[in-house]
Amino acid sequence: MYNRISNREVEAKVTTAAAAAQLIKDGMTVGMSGFSMAGYPKAVPTALARRAEKGE
Repeated sequence: MYNRISNREVEAKVTTAAAAAQLIKDGMTVGMSGFSMAGYPKAVPTALARRAEKGE
């Protein structure tokens, strides 16, 4: 994936879905877009669901 990112400042912000899910705290509102299957968010909501299953 990193070979597709030409801006090194942006590349430094790329993280895993699990790490991104850890940034979401109880009570936060999370907006997601994706009107087509190509843009449908999959990894972060799944990681967030795993946290919920663990009781977080």
